[in-house]
Amino acid sequence: MANTGERLQLAAAGGVTILSALVALHFSQPAFASAPPLGVPGAIFVGVVKESAPAPVRVDVELHFRPSSSLTSFDMFLKGDIGAAVPPEQAGDLMIGFCGAMKDVQLRRASDGEELTFDSPIAPSDKDLFVGSVGLDFSLNNDCVMTVVSKRDFKDQTLGEAGVGWAVSLEGETTAPTEAVAGAQHRYAFPRIATLTLPVEILNIESVTAESVVSITPNDLPADYVPTVSSPEVEDPTAPTWSLPLQSADRAAGFELNGIDKRHEAAVQRDLFLASASAGTAGGGLIWFFGAAGPFVDALLRKFRRNEAPFIEEAGELTPPPASGDDVRDSPTCRHLVAASLLSGFVGSTLAWLVSRRKS
Repeated sequence: MANTGERLQLAAAGGVTILSALVALHFSQPAFASAPPLGVPGAIFVGVVKESAPAPVRVDVELHFRPSSSLTSFDMFLKGDIGAAVPPEQAGDLMIGFCGAMKDVQLRRASDGEELTFDSPIAPSDKDLFVGSVGLDFSLNNDCVMTVVSKRDFKDQTLGEAGVGWAVSLEGETTAPTEAVAGAQHRYAFPRIATLTLPVEILNIESVTAESVVSITPNDLPADYVPTVSSPEVEDPTAPTWSLPLQSADRAAGFELNGIDKRHEAAVQRDLFLASASAGTAGGGLIWFFGAAGPFVDALLRKFRRNEAPFIEEAGELTPPPASGDDVRDSPTCRHLVAASLLSGFVGSTLAWLVSRRKS
């Protein structure tokens, strides 16, 4: 029968194994986590009310997003051609629409904080109409909202080579998710933007001129964030910004970033080191556990043989004599098993250190 010391060894080995396995699982989760998928959060369209301007209107759009997984805020700055210094009365009334996940947007003028009201772009009807020019198929009846910014409300200005021109600054919020985070991985996705012209009987909107430009800039990114994948590709990964003609922006597959927060990555590598060391200790503890369980298994086998011996003798078979103490190999000592656990932990931590050095 196993003595008290052997029972304590078995309990200690089981405790070390379970605790080390739990610690390894805890510290390994950030290292092996992947950011969840993030779809394009809807679309924005910009146009001019037909016949509200004496000539085609150029509208440059600047969008600055503060991404979030739950509440994304943004600044939207619309301005005319800074090289022509177009006055507000020649700019026309602007139509701004939000589709898909951006439909719940709240928008206000930055100059006075007044909230803008939204309506469905077209009156409800039995015939559903889709706007494919914003990059996705959205129903004008159900998936989009629209507001009109009158040229009388252009209270901001731009200063260019030709003088002062019109501008309007807006602030908005939406629950459309634009960020997904897991460990050191950060994914960002931003809405598509387009301009469109529709028949007057559907919507009294016409496109801005071909010279119009849109720029999209994500703000408040981690200080040490480095994009590894961008779509479309950004010129400067340290300050990611997209700038392209507004009339071609709808053909982009999406404005997306996928990268690593280097500062957080260092913490993840530290956790991976601790997880590997704990996994090694758990492996050594498992060896210790099996070694410490030897006397208990041997006792069960001896008891089983004693119970079976009478039946074997009745069958006329020879029962081998029980092995003497000299014939039984001594089970590993506690000292050897503890050393095996520590050695396994050292090997695991060394391998983790080598992997982290190779990645960096």
